[in-house]
Amino acid sequence: MGFIVTTENRDFEPLGGRILYPWEILRERLSRELGPDFRMLLAEPVTEPGWGKVDWYTEATDLAQCASDIDMEARFLMFDRLIDMRISVNALADRIETSQRGADPGFAQALRRAMAVPDDEKFVWSTNGQPVLVCWGQLHVGEERDESTILRDCLLSKRPSRQENSSALSAAPSTRAAAATPSVSGMPIQKTETSNGPQKRWTFAGQRLPLTAILWAVCATISGAIFWLLLQGCLVSGPSGENWLSRYLPNSCLAFADPLISERKKKESLIRKIQSARQNIAQSLENCSAPTKPPDASPTDPSIQDRLKREHVEQEGKAEVSLSWNGPEDLDLHIKCLDQNAEIYHGALKACGGELDKDMNFTGEHSLTPVEHIFWRDTPPPGRYEILVSARGTNGASPRDIPFTVRVRRDQSLQNYTLIMPQSKVDQKVATFTQ
Repeated sequence: MGFIVTTENRDFEPLGGRILYPWEILRERLSRELGPDFRMLLAEPVTEPGWGKVDWYTEATDLAQCASDIDMEARFLMFDRLIDMRISVNALADRIETSQRGADPGFAQALRRAMAVPDDEKFVWSTNGQPVLVCWGQLHVGEERDESTILRDCLLSKRPSRQENSSALSAAPSTRAAAATPSVSGMPIQKTETSNGPQKRWTFAGQRLPLTAILWAVCATISGAIFWLLLQGCLVSGPSGENWLSRYLPNSCLAFADPLISERKKKESLIRKIQSARQNIAQSLENCSAPTKPPDASPTDPSIQDRLKREHVEQEGKAEVSLSWNGPEDLDLHIKCLDQNAEIYHGALKACGGELDKDMNFTGEHSLTPVEHIFWRDTPPPGRYEILVSARGTNGASPRDIPFTVRVRRDQSLQNYTLIMPQSKVDQKVATFTQ
């Protein structure tokens, strides 16, 4: 993993209020649906509770560069590629949202939000031409644009063409008349008018000065001034680490450089310690047997309907609620009858006119594609109902966040909800409905 940059949590907030899906799930879906190039589109966020900062990493082995630091030609190519990738991700979100089988509007919106960053120039990085989004799915605190405008601007953002950039640099119109004739080193600089009108150009000793030469001179002057300030601050060193200026003038360093140098050394030391710790962890993992990981959800997973048919579950009732997930873990479906002070779950199979007729991965053989089912043969009694999902155990699997889907059918109405059961095993409220 290659380190990119560190951001402060206090400066940003999630687009839409919160990030519902973790980086791992978004990365795997993009890679599976759109190809391996999209696997590294989103940088990996790494943080610790109470730290207040986020370190961003990439799987690429090439050096990551900020968009504002790469040359113009490479920037054009990189942003052209990023625009195409954003359009592809948005098209994937549309397909997921309108799919006839397993539609998931929440996940589709999460993909769209992940394509937005607070500022393309600062939070889009390049690894050998491959765009990498940092601080994705977030915006500056106090951003005035609404979510729809941000997502629209993200898709419509374009870079100027190379021809437009070239013409902008070569054109130098002047609308002011000269009040005096300036000079350089005692030689006069004259203005000449073209035959086409009042357009004027600077000349030196009778020769026209190219605008590009003037721009290069300005850039060289600014660069030289910055380099001299860094040199005075003892912030520029040779290959051996020795400062060039202090080598000949020991007391030349500016006072402000001392805390900067100290902070830089602390950060470099901390980075080395983190890299060493990661290497030790990787070595320890190699010496341990890899735990069995349940298969990730994929388009080939059986649907809830297929799983119910496989388990010979009756589906002729007036209403039914089904739960599905992938893996050997034991999740449980609950329905609370709020107005009757009753609950349908594994400890009370029948209540409120409904019945839990399928409970899997509790005892006996564990399925990797389980399903649970509660149904009402007749119309449910009038009242309010609350759907919950709880986690009872992992059945030997490694702890992880478990995506799950709940399908609710009432007469001809059908709704799907996709959520995640966190490792903390906190009960997840799915939905409420009134009969």
